[in-house]
Amino acid sequence: MDNTMPKNASLQKELNRDKYSTLLLLLPYILLFTTFIIVPVLVAVGLSFTYFDLIRPPRFADLMGFYNYVALLTQDENFLKFVIPNTLKYAILVGPGGYILSFIMAWMLSQIQARPRKWISLALYTPSMLGGILIAVVWRTLFNGDNSGYINALLLRYGLIDEAIQFLQSPEYLLNIMIFVALWGSMGIGFLAMLAGVLNVDKTLYEAGAVDGIKVPFAETNSYRGRFLPWYGLNTDTEWYNSSESTTDDKPSLCTYDARPNNSQMNSSNNVWAMMYIGIERANICIRGIRRYGNPTPGTPLGHLLGEALTLRAVYYADLLKTWGDVPARFEPITSDDIYIGKTSRDIIYKQLIADLGEASDLTPWPNETAWTTSVERVNKAFVKGLRARLALAASGIQQYPDGIRRSTDPALSVANMYPLALAECRAIIQSGKARLEPSFETLWKKYNQENITAGGESLWELPFSDGRGRMLFTFAVYHTSIDQFQANGSAKGGVAGPLPNVFYDYDQVDSRRDVTCVPYKYGTAVAGIAKQQLNAFNKWYFGKYRYEWMNRMVTSTNDDGVNKMYMRYAEILMMAAETANEVEGPAAAAPYLKEIRRRAFAPADHTIKVDQYVNALNSKPAMFNAIVDEHKFEFTGEMERKQALIRWGLLKTKLDEAISRMTSLRDRTGEYATVPTTLYFKYRPDNITLDIYGLNRGESTNPGAAYTSFAWNSLVDSKITSLYKTGVNPDNRQFWPIWQVFIDGSNGKLFNDYGY
Repeated sequence: MDNTMPKNASLQKELNRDKYSTLLLLLPYILLFTTFIIVPVLVAVGLSFTYFDLIRPPRFADLMGFYNYVALLTQDENFLKFVIPNTLKYAILVGPGGYILSFIMAWMLSQIQARPRKWISLALYTPSMLGGILIAVVWRTLFNGDNSGYINALLLRYGLIDEAIQFLQSPEYLLNIMIFVALWGSMGIGFLAMLAGVLNVDKTLYEAGAVDGIKVPFAETNSYRGRFLPWYGLNTDTEWYNSSESTTDDKPSLCTYDARPNNSQMNSSNNVWAMMYIGIERANICIRGIRRYGNPTPGTPLGHLLGEALTLRAVYYADLLKTWGDVPARFEPITSDDIYIGKTSRDIIYKQLIADLGEASDLTPWPNETAWTTSVERVNKAFVKGLRARLALAASGIQQYPDGIRRSTDPALSVANMYPLALAECRAIIQSGKARLEPSFETLWKKYNQENITAGGESLWELPFSDGRGRMLFTFAVYHTSIDQFQANGSAKGGVAGPLPNVFYDYDQVDSRRDVTCVPYKYGTAVAGIAKQQLNAFNKWYFGKYRYEWMNRMVTSTNDDGVNKMYMRYAEILMMAAETANEVEGPAAAAPYLKEIRRRAFAPADHTIKVDQYVNALNSKPAMFNAIVDEHKFEFTGEMERKQALIRWGLLKTKLDEAISRMTSLRDRTGEYATVPTTLYFKYRPDNITLDIYGLNRGESTNPGAAYTSFAWNSLVDSKITSLYKTGVNPDNRQFWPIWQVFIDGSNGKLFNDYGY
């Protein structure tokens, strides 16, 4: 039985529980306040409309009370000019003002040490212990209108006034003095109650709020949601920007390895580069504060918070490094001495991150080990170890340096050191049993689109977006021409990117991942709110992993969809385990992990041939490695993880050129694509929405009959194929985006672009 819960339902349940608990807690106060305040006020108002002499019962006679109100509001100039304004001023300043001042004083006192706080609190509470007569005596003595009044005496002594001020007779001063005295006299009880509340708040909640604040930059307008996630990771040998050939704006250049520092989509001061460093600064402040003022040990809330802060900082740096190479390193809060700094070698940063994640691994619990880790929106040990493994492979991988394409020369980051580390981390996750593959590939992605955030499944950690932020479906979903029965996100939503046309045909025909990943249709214009599936052009496919039609809610935001980014899943752990085991121990050690991936992809009846025989035949390191490279393609297309993998394998340009060659063969129907049909046939199923398509599989070239409509399946031209990367550019020499000009200009000469930009 599936007892998981989507994130919105879980949040709503939590909010409802908190709401009822709050109401129950407030009920005694509400009853007493109603009885002794609201009811007497209402009775007094009612009596004001009656004739009442305290002897006989009140009676509504001759509308006398009503006429008194009419006269008061229309004829009494003093009432309108003075009474109402002064009363309102007094009520607002003494009422809400008293509570505000009480809270401010309580919060300020909570920040100082206990001993002085005790005496100051007593002083502030003293007025509440004094009777009204005593208070009047004290303040009358202070504000007396002759030389004996303390305030007048002081002002006269220092020559600030020439004669005594009549504080208690002058309209200019009296009201303000009354307000001041009333505030002084009423603050004590409210202040003491608020101080008790503030002092009894669990201190870890403050740290938790600060750590959560580290995540905020993920969702800022030009940060991950709208700039980084939609554009980084395209174009590879499996996925591309569907308008890569366009020349109307600067979007294609971000994907076709031709980005410039002044790119109009990116060159702004609030771009993701700035947002990443804001997140890093917040993390640095939290890390320093927790270390300095707390005791963050394993198994404690502060320990977990420190581990989470270290991990979130590593996430920001991981994405900075894969996008820009060498970047400024900040591992302490900014001071006036280091506002402007230059780049740091990525090797130094990688070593720091790997060390940090080692510490974080000891501090963070496994998924579902504590209440904190029941959701994949919180960092857990499985993700920390997985991220550490990913960074170890990236650090030791082939990559572009200013002096060429190579591996790191730092011995600490060698393959001999990093691969065993990554293998150990992956095996620890696998052996823990705290994460698993979903039973089917389709189930995984349905749960994702349903916003299921329960930990312990395949998703290890997700970038958390609220309903009004995040653009995963907005950008990558199957295309929707207009608002329809599945989404109110707006027209032309989804479909920005998709798999290359050949990818569908590169899958094994019985691989269950194929039809989930590669979608050849869109949703047409809605009629009466209902849209139908329509075949798309042969050269434009969509990612089926992202589907509005699989959601449990209707997206109504005009700019975002709120769906999280699945940052890492368990399948990647298995793939990294296979890769590192092959390198360190040989293909036999890698085989179980590759088999587990393929076992889900194929039906049990196909396991003997497609899993066991296929994997067992990979009896050399090169053969196993090539199979892992291919499997990575089939497993992760559409998740924009392929680019970094190709870079660290040293295969970026090689695989891009191979993809261009494959698309050319597909267009010409030669080689392994010779039997791909050039015509599709379709009809609608009984729901009159869903397409029944014939001709997608190799060899399906016979017309299925009059019930079907034919559709040309051959629109793929050279200009489209060669737009995978810009002609004349070597992608291996353009692995990174340039630092945007606005940040170079604002760096006081510390930043510059390498790599030939």
